Amino acid sequence: MQTISNESIKRYAPSKMRKQFFVLLTGLLGFLNGNTQQLIEVDPVAISPGALWEKGFQSRLNKLLYQEDYKVNFGDANSDPDAGKRAWPLFLPELYKARHDSARVNQLIATTGEALFQSKWAGSFFKPFTLPGYTMYYFQYKHLLPASQRAHTRKHLNDKGWEYLQRVDGYMDPIYLPPNFPQGTEFNSENFNWMARMGGYLFAEEYEDAEKMQYFGGYIRNWVRALYNAGRVEWNSNNYWGHTFNPLLSLHSNAKDADIRKMARAGLDWMVTEAALHYLDGFFAAGDVRAKPGAYKPFAGSVWGYNYLYFTDSLNKPSYKEDFTGKDLKDFIGMTPYSTYRPAQVLIDIAQRKFKLPLEIHSAKPFYHLDNDDYADWKGNTSRSARFEFETIYMNTNYTLVSLASKRPDGRLGTFSEESLWRLSVKGSDNGAIQVIGNSGEMTTMAGRWPYEEIAQFRNVMIRTVTKTDNIWVAMPEGVKVEYSGNRVFANMGNGVYTAYIPCNSKGISNGMFTYDSHYRLYTWKFNKTDTGALALEVGTVGEFGSYKKFKEAITLRSSFTKTVNGLLSYKAANGNVIDVKYMPLATYELHIPLAKDNPPFLKGTKTITAAGVLPKVWANGKLVDYEKWNSYEVDFGDNIVFQKWGSGSMILQSATNGLKVVVDPATAKISYFKFTPVLRK
Repeated sequence: MQTISNESIKRYAPSKMRKQFFVLLTGLLGFLNGNTQQLIEVDPVAISPGALWEKGFQSRLNKLLYQEDYKVNFGDANSDPDAGKRAWPLFLPELYKARHDSARVNQLIATTGEALFQSKWAGSFFKPFTLPGYTMYYFQYKHLLPASQRAHTRKHLNDKGWEYLQRVDGYMDPIYLPPNFPQGTEFNSENFNWMARMGGYLFAEEYEDAEKMQYFGGYIRNWVRALYNAGRVEWNSNNYWGHTFNPLLSLHSNAKDADIRKMARAGLDWMVTEAALHYLDGFFAAGDVRAKPGAYKPFAGSVWGYNYLYFTDSLNKPSYKEDFTGKDLKDFIGMTPYSTYRPAQVLIDIAQRKFKLPLEIHSAKPFYHLDNDDYADWKGNTSRSARFEFETIYMNTNYTLVSLASKRPDGRLGTFSEESLWRLSVKGSDNGAIQVIGNSGEMTTMAGRWPYEEIAQFRNVMIRTVTKTDNIWVAMPEGVKVEYSGNRVFANMGNGVYTAYIPCNSKGISNGMFTYDSHYRLYTWKFNKTDTGALALEVGTVGEFGSYKKFKEAITLRSSFTKTVNGLLSYKAANGNVIDVKYMPLATYELHIPLAKDNPPFLKGTKTITAAGVLPKVWANGKLVDYEKWNSYEVDFGDNIVFQKWGSGSMILQSATNGLKVVVDPATAKISYFKFTPVLRK
């Protein structure tokens, strides 16, 4: 370890970047409230958790691995183009469990391994889903593989495999192109890019193919710069998080080049940062850009298994029982046993909330086409890589409220439907965090944005405004105690968390079973389509109000909507905060789309989106919220646990006891890790 000096800075930055790099380091000292904390460069392994944590990690891993015998469906491997994402992760655990029995390992390689190599889809690179598990198998067991399997891999790569792995963005998955999706845009290929390109790099390195190493290595360098400048596109996806995490685990485990391995490590830490900031009682408490209809359910998606492995210990257990029988993690479980990656201790601290509550985080998300041309717009400073969506995360004791001000267009249009705009997550009692969801208009499931709904949030209050629809709805778990006061609804969520739903311009309220989930009840507020309707969600705690009764009294006496002459809806909360919202009429914008699905060259065009998403105008306690100045991650109120300035190429993380800064060199994409003594308060 060493203290970073000006001379050291010169060694780490090209001459034309010295001034910029020095400003970044100097800015950190300002971030630390003027104190003179030293940045000390460290090996990332040195800031990973210790031996006691590792012992618990291995115990948790075994609980997942040994819950069942993982059996590969060979019929699936020959009939489903996506089979690679299931087949290899099921095979890898069985190999790992047999690691002390060489005869059994060789038998599995000769039988199951051979069958998967020969299968139509699990042995093909047509779909990138194959790559993470395939590469982990190939490189972890290469010394044991028969020559025929190694030759099979090379043959498949030379027979269109390389072409598949280098398909341009927008053509990664043919099912999203016309005629299946007439709008002709694949809005969700980022996870495919990661899987294909990172697997491609490993094979290029294996065969010492300099041209392909340059191509795939260039992608990886642009990709890691993009993460640390503007973030990722498929942010917070409860389902696809694992499909972007797994190729990184394989790259980190198997790349020969030390710089590439460190880039993979930085990507893994960035992903775990995202998970840690949204973690509550076992699950992912977040809005969801690749939302599946049941993403809010316990043990749904991919993140919970990694949350369990990384964020749980004897003092920080989720409320659910550690019985994973029937809990589906099959697409993801096979990678972790082989990986040496362990998250930085500060990330575990953040997930375990080792800082003062409450706090509010603002996070800007990049426009989808940031990854056009393999992240050539990684800096986040062009129209194809601009801020596109704006997430507010409010954490308080036993709950997290997350919402999104979004430019995402009409959720009824094909792949644009995969988004959940908000989520209230509350610590549970026996099955992990409970989640409250909702939507409006014709969007009858959680996923998909009604284009005429706009959302604003300030601290513990979220305002949903609509026009051209007659409803806003909320779905809450059965068993939550709900009370009515006119059109207002109060709910005691348990664990000292209380909620109130206050409508504006509502004609009435109804409730009934939630069609899509018998464990939930649906509460629907009715509005006139010709007027602007609104619903406020205000959340309080026993620590703030003393009791549920006093919370209801405070809401009744002090919380209210008023409508001003200039078209603003003004909401005053029980704690005195005021949030003003002006509904903005829809506009249009253009998205870059493929013009054909034929072979290269792949021409790009534009498509005008008429029901385009629009941000509301919002004032928080009289101050205009300027979304376009939001950073990738920044604390707006409370302890400074995370800071990633838009376009900075760095991320700063803090807990009560640990400070970490990760820096990506803007010219070379080389990664540097620095630790420092934390100073949390703003």
